[in-house]
Amino acid sequence: RPSVGTVRIVGVRHGIELLYDGLRVQLQVSNSYRGQMNGLCGNYDGETVNDFTSPKNCILRNPYEFAASYAIPDQSLTSHAKELRQRAEHADCYKQTVMLGDVISENEAGRQWKRPSKSNNPHNRNSAYSAPALRVKVVHANGQTCFSKRPQLACPSQSQEANTTSKNLEFHCVSDATAAQRWEDQIKKGASPDFSRKPTNYQASVKVPSRCNA
Repeated sequence: RPSVGTVRIVGVRHGIELLYDGLRVQLQVSNSYRGQMNGLCGNYDGETVNDFTSPKNCILRNPYEFAASYAIPDQSLTSHAKELRQRAEHADCYKQTVMLGDVISENEAGRQWKRPSKSNNPHNRNSAYSAPALRVKVVHANGQTCFSKRPQLACPSQSQEANTTSKNLEFHCVSDATAAQRWEDQIKKGASPDFSRKPTNYQASVKVPSRCNA
């Protein structure tokens, strides 16, 4: 609740609230802005891996260059800030991309079986499909390999996903390419390593099937 002497401005239509006490400004926004904004405080999605998203909508690695990228180039800007801002303009900036990987072991998840059918529905007879198997989901994001903290249902490569639903999954990302490749190779062979106790440093919405059509 605002204290006495604080100016409060509310924009109901835009879901924002501004508080000003004469020295400081606090801006509060609704959850509809999650993942839809960039700035010095991150992009409001709860993830630290993409907090350094610049005004160009790409990720900088140097925190000082990141902060300077949001500086307004006017007369009040110091020489040091100007130098950092110029460095940020020419620094390597990485676009955030997510590429889903095929992590299904065909030996374990590629078995087909006949779907039970009712005698009064001849169209359902002999319709083969594969049962989804629980596997760790692997994605590649921001130059890292990320593993879902819990196994998810997935189809073998020769099957088609059916009855998919979107799920927001938590991932543990690994920057060590050698270690990441070792985990990914084990998962492709059917292993199911436990990442549940690893820290969450990435989230993504992925489609998960409830069945697989042959």
